[in-house]
Amino acid sequence: MVESNEVEDFINSQESELTNLSSSVTNGGRVSGTENLNEKQDSIAPANTDTASTLVSLITTGSVDFRKYADPSLLGDGEAQQTLQKYTTDAILAEEDVKLAQKKLEGTKRLFEKAFVTQTDLETDELTLKRKQVALEQANTNKSLYIQYEFPKQAEKLVSAYIQALWKYLRIQKVARSRLAQAEAKLNSAKAQFALESRKKKELEEQIAKCTIRATKPGLVVYGGGEDRFMQDRIQEGASVRERQVIITIPDTSVMRVRTKVHESNIKRIKPGQKARIRVDAYPEEELTGTVEKVGVLPNAQNRWLNPDLKVYDTFVVISGTYPWLKPGMTAQVEIVVAELENVLYVPIQSVFNIDGEQACYVQKGDTIELRFVKTGEYNESLIEIKEGLKEGESVLLQSPHTSTPSSDEKHIRDRQTKDSVS
Repeated sequence: MVESNEVEDFINSQESELTNLSSSVTNGGRVSGTENLNEKQDSIAPANTDTASTLVSLITTGSVDFRKYADPSLLGDGEAQQTLQKYTTDAILAEEDVKLAQKKLEGTKRLFEKAFVTQTDLETDELTLKRKQVALEQANTNKSLYIQYEFPKQAEKLVSAYIQALWKYLRIQKVARSRLAQAEAKLNSAKAQFALESRKKKELEEQIAKCTIRATKPGLVVYGGGEDRFMQDRIQEGASVRERQVIITIPDTSVMRVRTKVHESNIKRIKPGQKARIRVDAYPEEELTGTVEKVGVLPNAQNRWLNPDLKVYDTFVVISGTYPWLKPGMTAQVEIVVAELENVLYVPIQSVFNIDGEQACYVQKGDTIELRFVKTGEYNESLIEIKEGLKEGESVLLQSPHTSTPSSDEKHIRDRQTKDSVS
């Protein structure tokens, strides 16, 4: 039974995320008030753009004469209409004042001729007339200045403000369309993400249902697949597992085999079907027998990482018989019988030396030592066959007489004896 608490927590987080995505999909099509433009506004956008461009062109080139629009019949009920009406009224009133002053002055002159009024009264009326005439000229000048300068300036300022507002409206319209497109893209993305997360949730629910592993047969449960244990993570709570990784196995203990490693120099001597002697470290007094089942095609990957120069090949030896005490994972030593020789001459393998590419032995003859080249045959970890060069009963040296330690050129030829694993 694999612990599934972490998987359940992950599913809960997926459900929360699905809820958020569902909310995003529901609200994904909502656009703010600035972005909510109707078709009528979109349809008039090109006309507004042309209008703004035309107005900018006319104003910058000076083609518009705003003075001709300073006419009460052309103006609406606005500030310009009121100002123009005021200047016009002031001029009319000033003109009427001039007429009254002229009539009064004419009457004063007639009375002065008849001596009914004094010279001072006549001069006073003449001065009043001049003041009224000046006031009339000032009123006409104010009206003229307003029409010639102030009105066009205000009109140009208002048109410029209108153009700025129109450009701002067009910019807001473009931004709104862009945001609307982004909102639609976000909605589509949220829908796709929602579908993806829904599918993931369904897969996780199926996986958590498969977290309970049931044995297909009775037996001993072993963690992992038993191959390349060094390269695998330990099977335990919280460990990560990958697809197709063997988590537990129930080995068939009725047929046991040993996986041993053979050095590349000896691999050519190993053949399927060869006999082997096996000793388990836990039961050293028991000697088991077996048969070579198969030899690996490629070097062992574990040793290739630890020592790239050392190449050993996995060799599997099937143990003959059934032993209740034999358990998977035990360590054993294996000796493979590559050949059985009878009536052959042999010496310890330490007594054979490699001299100038040839094999030789140092033979003891009384007080003298003779160097004799020999021809060798089969060998094991301790003995080597001598086909030519020596006779039975002759004494050979186990080390070179020229050194106190074994020669560096001494060739040690032996089967590789390793600590092997029973499986």
